[in-house]
Amino acid sequence: PLLYCATDKELFDVLMSSKQHFGEGALLHLALMRGIILSPLDDRSELADRLSSMIFSFEDIQAIQAEFESAGRGEKTTSFRLNTALTTNDIKAIAEDYREAIGDQEKVTSYAVGANGFAVDLKYTETDFSKTRLRQRQTREAHLEFKVEGDHTIVTLPATDKARMAAEALRDRLYALKKTDINAEEVDLSAVRSATLRTLFFTKLISGLGGFTLQNVTRVKVNLAVGPTPVENSDEENEEEEEASEQMLGVVKAAALQGQSLLSSPEYQALSRRGFFITNITWSSQKQSSPSPIVEFDAGFDDPSSGRHFKFAVRGWATQKTSGDYTKSFRPIPAVEKKAFLAILEDAAIRVFRDIRKEWKSSNVDGCPGDIV
Repeated sequence: PLLYCATDKELFDVLMSSKQHFGEGALLHLALMRGIILSPLDDRSELADRLSSMIFSFEDIQAIQAEFESAGRGEKTTSFRLNTALTTNDIKAIAEDYREAIGDQEKVTSYAVGANGFAVDLKYTETDFSKTRLRQRQTREAHLEFKVEGDHTIVTLPATDKARMAAEALRDRLYALKKTDINAEEVDLSAVRSATLRTLFFTKLISGLGGFTLQNVTRVKVNLAVGPTPVENSDEENEEEEEASEQMLGVVKAAALQGQSLLSSPEYQALSRRGFFITNITWSSQKQSSPSPIVEFDAGFDDPSSGRHFKFAVRGWATQKTSGDYTKSFRPIPAVEKKAFLAILEDAAIRVFRDIRKEWKSSNVDGCPGDIV
């Protein structure tokens, strides 16, 4: 029979592998639940060392591993649109076909969501041998949702490789079922070779959320145009991109919040001439209707240099207290409200993408300053 064994070193490694999951407070609480009081003056490595030398049961180790399997605040979403209104029978049929094809490798369930939606849930085991041993095999879940709106269907899913592969497999089965080519539309700037237009995509997105007013831009990440073949950045190039990100943040804030012209700004012109363009942005917007929470959003690309694999997130919100003041920090959003905010962000992203794509096609200008070559 197989025996499950974890050494002190492996327990120490897993407790130290993520401060987000096991910070000083979490480690102190873990010790307290075992009836042991450790000093809050000890640093994190000392606490982890003390805990790892204790005896852990199989259930204790399972509980530690489960901490890494829960979806965190930073989980991103992606989406695409099909140019047809699917029926629940269509989605159910391709989900059943996928379940039969995948066999016992993963658990697949499907069910209706409201009057015009359908969901496919995946539960699978992810293996990553680059991680410490107790984190190499983790149970993951992916929720793919199909929502019919008018003459098209919006598909939202986690921005992970596994979820994208499953969505692609479902799309292939849909094509086979319909026996016709069904176009899929998604935010993809790989064909837009202008650094200026890629930056404009983000600046228009943060001010184009329906029912929201932009409040602040807190983080901007830029990328340097390096041509069609990506290369690994050196430390010097990474420092240059970090410095450019800080400069771009100031330019975007001035343009978005103070009404200054982005394209005519000398600072932006200097960044554009050097080949920098925005690839990720974090901002907060206030809902215009009562109770008017301030919501923090995030959007960017998994493949920043090519502008592919768009992903977005609703990170949290600040709500008003009885005194009228807002909470000092962003807090988790209830699932229903978060889903509604994600839909607004998805809709804004596809609208802005269409405008940027149209502007790129109509320009017909190659090799202008700031273009990606």
